[in-house]
Amino acid sequence: MAQGQVEYRVGLGLYEMTNVFEAPGGPFVHTTVNYHQVLNNAFVERQKNRITHRVTARYINQAHSLKNKSFRPYGLSDGFLKSEFDIGYGFLYSVGRHKLFSAGIGLSYLQDKLQSSVNTNEFIDFKNKAIAPSFSIEANFKVHKTWYISPSIVGMYPIYFASSNKSISPYNSFEWPKQLEQWTPIRISIKKTLISK
Repeated sequence: MAQGQVEYRVGLGLYEMTNVFEAPGGPFVHTTVNYHQVLNNAFVERQKNRITHRVTARYINQAHSLKNKSFRPYGLSDGFLKSEFDIGYGFLYSVGRHKLFSAGIGLSYLQDKLQSSVNTNEFIDFKNKAIAPSFSIEANFKVHKTWYISPSIVGMYPIYFASSNKSISPYNSFEWPKQLEQWTPIRISIKKTLISK
């Protein structure tokens, strides 16, 4: 990439493993589990010199996980469903002679849902909204002309500002915690340069 050159790219997330918070607040132990998702995010980005601006849309769903799709936070739970989507902006700065590695920060709007019967009689139906700052470290390997493979590590820290439980159960006493970190130790994306000028 020449000095002063601008490149516009599109990308697709091929695979990620993310540690997701599963259990609501209350008297029970908070539980996390790893989701293994494929083809679950897309992004567009603009890079000039060492600066990249990126907009990403992402979706995860326990039912689509390659592993742990039958995980239950409580032994007697049934009918469990956890899903989430987020859309956000990222700012990345490339380092090294060939701009091979990048570090970035971002901010996303996140919304998730959690539905479950707990101990067969206490039902929860949460819908939560959050603003989520994040950081990332990624590499960019050119594999063919305008195609790149980008493995990355991402940390996200959702700060929930709205949470509602639509359950009509008389046993409804759960509260959603205000902050829950989300850790993605591996994400592999593919991207292609569409415009270079």
